[in-house]
Order: sequence, then C-alpha cells, then structure tokens
Amino acid sequence: MVNRLPLFMLACLPFSSTAQPSDSVIMTCHKTSENHVQVTACLDNHWQLAQKQLDKTVTLLNAHFTKLDEISSISSAVKSAEFMVTRFNVWREAQCKMVEASYASGSGSGQGYLSCMIELTQEQVGRLNDVMGIKENAQ
Repeated sequence: MVNRLPLFMLACLPFSSTAQPSDSVIMTCHKTSENHVQVTACLDNHWQLAQKQLDKTVTLLNAHFTKLDEISSISSAVKSAEFMVTRFNVWREAQCKMVEASYASGSGSGQGYLSCMIELTQEQVGRLNDVMGIKENAQ
C-alpha cells in the first residue's frame, strides 16, 4: 500500500490544478456569454492574453538571466531558461490534452483545454515572476 500511495497522489495532482473555482476563467466566460460559441471565443481571448503575458515574462526572464550570466562564472542561466520554456510548453500541452480527453470528446472539451492552458500559463507567469523577485501586481 505504501508504494501505491505516491503513485495515486501523483495521478490526482493534474486534476487538483484544474479544479474550477467559482472565479475561474471558464466560469467568468460562462457568466458573461450567452452561448457555447461565445464562451469559446471568450476563453480564446483570455488564452491569447495569457500567452502574451507569458511571452513578455520570458523576455524579462531572459534579460534578467543575461545580466546574471554576465557576472557569473558558470553562465548557464539563459540556457536553463531556454530549456525550461521548451519543457514547460511540452508539459502544458500534454497536461491540457489530458484534461481535454477527460471530457471524452463531449461538448466542452475544447473549452476545458483552453481553460487549462490559461490557468497553467498564468501559474507559470507567477512562478517566473517569483524567480525574478517581481511582485505579482508590479507589471
């Protein structure tokens, strides 16, 4: 039983991050939209904004790490950031495809996917800001 517990906890981890609180993006879009098409358009808009914010944050991270590499004897911060971005994008896509699959091709699977992409992207922006010591509302 001890060997199964960590695997079980690991299996539940992806679902814990995609639980939909009442103020989640998908709920906001449902509240402000009249139909399925409008909800999807709302989510797509939020997705594009989240991705732009991540791109901006990665640019700041690269600048931050470039300065760090200039004064460091190791000079691996920029390479680490590039590696992280690639791996994050792969992980996020796989994670959200799993969420989409959990809808069993039912109505809303695309919305579940977009909501997941938004939430994971926003979480990543927060993590990267923490690495740079940037307060959440400072940008």
